[in-house]
Amino acid sequence: MKSALPAEVDYFGVDLSFAELRKARQLDRKHLISADAIYLPLPSNSMSAVISSMAMMLVTPIQKAFNETYRVLNEGGTFVFIRPSAYPVFPRDLVVGGLIALSLGALPAMPQRFSRRRIQGLLEKSGFNSVRHENRRFSLSLRTLEDAKLLVDSLYLPSVSKARRYRAAEQLASLASVVREVPLSVALGVAKNSTT
Repeated sequence: MKSALPAEVDYFGVDLSFAELRKARQLDRKHLISADAIYLPLPSNSMSAVISSMAMMLVTPIQKAFNETYRVLNEGGTFVFIRPSAYPVFPRDLVVGGLIALSLGALPAMPQRFSRRRIQGLLEKSGFNSVRHENRRFSLSLRTLEDAKLLVDSLYLPSVSKARRYRAAEQLASLASVVREVPLSVALGVAKNSTT
């Protein structure tokens, strides 16, 4: 994400996972903080934007995280979040999803699931307004073992062993001539910290 920012933009990367922060450091990312989303070590009204990518469903309690996000945003600040979504989905997607679940021996399961209406209510309770939601669909090319490993590693599978994940990636890679793309549906949300 940092590569999409103009050079003059300052940012902080926050993650609770030391492994994720280590990966970010290996990519030469700066300004990394190990912190929980419910206790951000940032001053109030200090950020113009907060971006949460695929983390909301892992944070508990989510209301505290939204309150904390609202606290650190300055007036007019923007909160952008991306989370997994079941929509849009096409019939072929179910076949691909079934193949992935079979190869893993498990279904990805998030600790929390949120409807659009529930997220809207939680954000408004924290003080946000002008909340906008949209669903988007992307595809991940599946051509190599590395592509398959990237897909498997991106899934939330805390009970699946590393060895099982690798075998699943190998099985998926062997299907690359049939399954060339894996559909990914996400929900994008934008909320404003504004009194207008």
